[in-house]
Amino acid sequence: MTVENIASLFARTLSDRGSRDLYKGEGAQLYRDFVRNDEAETSEVKQAGTLLRSDAVVGELASGEGRLLFSLPPTQIKKYVAIDSSPVLLGALVERASEMGLEADRVLAIQENLLTWDPEPETFDLLIFGAGTARLFDEDQRQTIFSSARKALKKNGLFYASTSESLAGVDRLINLGQANLRGRENVIFFYDTSIANDSAREIGFIVLPVGKPNASARIYRSTVLNLAADTLAAELHSADFSLVERIEREYKSATGMDERTTSFIVSAEE
Repeated sequence: MTVENIASLFARTLSDRGSRDLYKGEGAQLYRDFVRNDEAETSEVKQAGTLLRSDAVVGELASGEGRLLFSLPPTQIKKYVAIDSSPVLLGALVERASEMGLEADRVLAIQENLLTWDPEPETFDLLIFGAGTARLFDEDQRQTIFSSARKALKKNGLFYASTSESLAGVDRLINLGQANLRGRENVIFFYDTSIANDSAREIGFIVLPVGKPNASARIYRSTVLNLAADTLAAELHSADFSLVERIEREYKSATGMDERTTSFIVSAEE
């Protein structure tokens, strides 16, 4: 593992480079490859699954390629529904479903912005809103999403929502090793650094081309909010969800960062 002062690295390699969205195009391709086997939160989602009937309809909001969604066993789920704004990640999700041997009619991929999503009422037995997603939105935006989720859930349906908090602070850079991106060899770094507003931080990947000393680095970034567990709990209560279970766990993520995840399973009781 390589740790280096992020500010100096940015100054050397990125001073004249614009950043790209981590969840679009080439950035999404890079992101899905590194999180594909990340098991963070899968045990918590499975715990929510134990509360479902056997023919459940389950959806994941900002699903990516379905890491959490597909952690629920096919024997339990009637239909998997993925909602995401990225066609790249949804394409990867469909590919993953095929690799799992899921029939095409059991998987529905919907390209949709969560802030304008207008779901059919009482469709889902469970909706999943993972920590990586919750921290992309501010409080007002989360309330909009929670309102849509309540509408989409069946009576007494379940909503899984979570947040994660760093245990090691920010301003970190970890070398993830060499990879191929669109046929080119690169060295990939994951970074997590503070930004001017201390309520948020920036995460992303820095890509350094191999064997091309004069080639510019590329950066794929996303701003995430620092969302405390008690804050998320209060927001879910404000959205008229009833707490079923709260789960806390410390773990090392796929990017090598120590974090604490707090997951809430709540009910859309009338």
